[in-house]
Amino acid sequence: MNNNPKILYHRDLFGLAKKPLYKYQTKENAIKTVNHGSFRIGTLYDYRDIEQYGSEIGDVGEGTRSVESAIGEEFLLTGENSNAKGFVSGFIPQVLDRNMWISDVQFRRRDNSPDRYLYCVSSEPSRDAMLDFECDTALEITDWPKFFYELRASLRMKVRLQRTCHIMPCIYGDRMAHYSELDENDILQLKPREMEYQKEWRAAWTPVGVGGIKPIIIHSPKAKKYCRIIEL
Repeated sequence: MNNNPKILYHRDLFGLAKKPLYKYQTKENAIKTVNHGSFRIGTLYDYRDIEQYGSEIGDVGEGTRSVESAIGEEFLLTGENSNAKGFVSGFIPQVLDRNMWISDVQFRRRDNSPDRYLYCVSSEPSRDAMLDFECDTALEITDWPKFFYELRASLRMKVRLQRTCHIMPCIYGDRMAHYSELDENDILQLKPREMEYQKEWRAAWTPVGVGGIKPIIIHSPKAKKYCRIIEL
């Protein structure tokens, strides 16, 4: 069995391995990171708590999306119309084994990502974003492929993880889509348009096993080598 980690980069990140990333923290936590290798790993569902994190960090819609048909849309469901048939079968399973005509109804489903561990960073430094996060210090992360490799290795000493680490940029816009417009992007990437100035990237790790997961503090002396405090 191969237990070596596999890091999957979103296609938009190809060629950007030498680009530094940025993490906003309080000065106290930034010093803990660069001196002791202390990192807080969050979770997707935890970031839905806007009472704890506020509206700049917290987001009640994290990891969700509404997929729907248009109002008044008519469906002629045949074997050749697999896209529509696959969508409607989530509501009427019988459409999979017959042809059907449906009208005067709108279908809507809510997709929900499983909970995952997250480490969130920014691709561009911004003093305004840092202050909106109620932080006063920025970390610059160099050689982020190696950084995330070491971070995963340290996280794996604390919790059971699937082998793959996904690194992806956030996509800013609506969390509502017509069923015919779905793409291969992970719904974990979706953020409201008003947060676009944050230029967020995410590393995501999927836990193994059942049960809730919680944010965790880990220590990674090897990952800290790629971090330094900078002035904004």
